Amino acid sequence: MSESTYMYFLRDSVEILYRRGMEIREEYAAKRLNDGTDAALFENGLVVGYYECLSKLLSQAQAFSLPVDELFRNINPDYLMSLSQSASSSTSTIA
Repeated sequence: MSESTYMYFLRDSVEILYRRGMEIREEYAAKRLNDGTDAALFENGLVVGYYECLSKLLSQAQAFSLPVDELFRNINPDYLMSLSQSASSSTSTIA
């Protein structure tokens, strides 16, 4: 198997994880605005999980000197957390 096959696999996996994380992030935003229930908190936990996973992949890619710009093109794991952090600080006083 060629090196490019591994790169395509990794890049596609990262993109799939990121897209799913973004979907959950949007679901969380909608639930938080509509009801602010435990379901919204659960969605927030899922977003954090996707962030952790993508951050670990990014860290490992850097440690192995992989082409991070190619693997993580148009992907910023920190963006997943932007809504979660602002929301958790606003909901922490409610709980």
